[in-house]
Amino acid sequence: IAPRSRALCRKRGTFRQQFASIRPNPSAGLPMTRRPAPLLTATLLPTATLFLTATLVLTATLFLTATVRWLRSAGDAALWRIFPGCCRCCGLASGLRIDLCAVCAADLPRDGFTCATCARPLPRAVQRCGACLRPRPPFTRTVAALRYAAPVDALVADVKFHNRLASARILGTLLTAAVRAAYHDDLLPDLVVPVPLSLHRLLRRGHDQAALLARHVARDLGLPCAVAAVARVRHTAPQSRLKSRARQRNLVGAFAVRKTVTGRHVAVVDDVLTTGATVREVALALRRAGATRVDVWVAARTPEPAY
Repeated sequence: IAPRSRALCRKRGTFRQQFASIRPNPSAGLPMTRRPAPLLTATLLPTATLFLTATLVLTATLFLTATVRWLRSAGDAALWRIFPGCCRCCGLASGLRIDLCAVCAADLPRDGFTCATCARPLPRAVQRCGACLRPRPPFTRTVAALRYAAPVDALVADVKFHNRLASARILGTLLTAAVRAAYHDDLLPDLVVPVPLSLHRLLRRGHDQAALLARHVARDLGLPCAVAAVARVRHTAPQSRLKSRARQRNLVGAFAVRKTVTGRHVAVVDDVLTTGATVREVALALRRAGATRVDVWVAARTPEPAY
């Protein structure tokens, strides 16, 4: 071997010995350098597994929800075909998926021009009537499907006092149609809340007519319905026995919000709107709880009493 090659070999051997002297020795208790795990095994594989599992669960949930809705719709259509409806007004076959024929549905009393805020009948349509200018109500918009007159009053009484829940389907369907027509150029609320009954009246009647309407409308519009979002925290005297000012005093502090509504657009559903004292207090409670906008949906609107 040439002298130059021997010198290079000696240098390489010296470097190897020096490097071996500074490497950690396991027997000496020095820390050993671990070989890093592959990126796919350490990071990507658990993330991909979690993503795949979440995708499968979401797909299965959506499929089951769509299947249940289809089965419910198909079963409902089959039952209406086997057992056709009977009109609650004239007694003839309805021909629709509610107990109301097309002729009687067209003849139901409806208001022409109304106030967009409180739905009070007016000679011409305005955004706010004189009563809504000052003080301004806590709700933004009111949709009333019908005018409280015959035979609408009988349908409301059937649901409210006679436990004939088929009439709730009629009122709910008509209210859904009115809401769709009213919100053709506006965004629908993202939460539907019924006006709550006190526990005393709920036990006596066995059902909440506003909750029945709210569930029906929310289901038809594809909106969430929170029946327990607002609670009546104290029992009050019936509003129908009180005058206008007494109705407002009767409901002060009667409602409390039990669900988070911060930043939400809420629709309050009731059967009949007269002076608006009830929905006003519910809307006030919702606005105090953080709701950005409150609308009112009612099946029937009666003119405000003159007293």
